[in-house]
Formats: sequence, structure tokens, C-alpha cells
Amino acid sequence: MNLSDSMRDKIIYAAFDEFAEKGYDLASTNQIHRMAGVSKGVIFKIFGSKMELYYQVIESALDHMLAELEKIDFKAYSDPIERIVAIFMWKMDFARRYPEATKVMLAAILSPPVALADRFRKKLTELRKISIGVCFEDVSWDFISPEYSREEVLEFMEISVLGFQEKFTQQRPDLDSMEAIRTQSIRYLKTLLKGMERSNG
Repeated sequence: MNLSDSMRDKIIYAAFDEFAEKGYDLASTNQIHRMAGVSKGVIFKIFGSKMELYYQVIESALDHMLAELEKIDFKAYSDPIERIVAIFMWKMDFARRYPEATKVMLAAILSPPVALADRFRKKLTELRKISIGVCFEDVSWDFISPEYSREEVLEFMEISVLGFQEKFTQQRPDLDSMEAIRTQSIRYLKTLLKGMERSNG
């Protein structure tokens, strides 16, 4: 790692904290350069602008998230519901271990600066590998009642998972309670899917 790489990493690390705490609009490059221990000029020499620094922070967080994801073989779960819950549990654990990165990414996804919206959208397509649809890629849909389209089933599943995320992330569960959450989530999603199954009568 050369000196510029080292300075870049210091700035990214400091910017994580600043953007996580204050958001894009209120974050200060004055504070970032002090926290990083570099001159303000170095920030603009390396990144060009506050907006580009913000993008690089988000990109760094997403790359880290995807690298962590690559360590897990979700395809090892034969049941699509278990795959969904495995992804859900992994995301909760990631948020618990990396709260600053998670907070910065959520802010960027929900309300990105207008000038960065297209770049974020392209970057976020990489997260499709942890989408609900991927969990059903190799599953036959013959068991689903014809009154429900594939898109509806996936949407209902996604809404349910988002609800679980909202509920349990706010509770900040510890490791001891994760298995109970996993069991409850599987039971709920299987009940939901059962309600959309084709009738045998």
C-alpha cells in the first residue's frame, strides 16, 4: 500500500463516521480531514469533491458487504424459505457488526443526492444476488395457485421480510435470540406461502 492509498483509507474511515452521524448534507469535510489527520486539500486532491467522497464511502461499504456475502453459500439451502431467512439473518448480523456502514448505505438507498442517484442505482444492482427472487430461481411454481402471479408471490414475500427486518432490527437482538427469530421467520413465511398454494380439491 503506497502513501496515497493509506491516506485514502484514512479519509474513507473518517468519512464513514461523519456521514453515518450527520448524513450527506450536514457532514463536514472540515471534520473529516481533522478526524483523518490529513489536510483538507488532500481530500479534494484524492476525491475531487464531497459528493465523490460520499459515493466512494458508499461503494466501499457495498463492496465490503458483498465480500462478506461471498463467504456464504445460500444455495446450500434447498428450501427457498430457508434461503430467504438465511439472507434475512445474515443481513441482520451484518447490521449488528457494521452499524456505521449499514446506516450510511440505508441513507444512500433511501434518499441519495440527486446527482448520484443513477450511479447508486447501477451499483445496487449487484445486490440482486441477495434478492427474494434469487431464492426461487430453481423452484417449480406448479404448487402455486394460478390466481397468484410469480411477481405477486415474490412481492408478498419481500413485504413480509421487510416487516421482519423493521421489527427485529429496532429491537437490536443479541446472538442468543437469533435462533428464535430464525424459527419464527421460517414458520411465518411458510404459513404465508401455504396460503397461496394450489388447492388439491
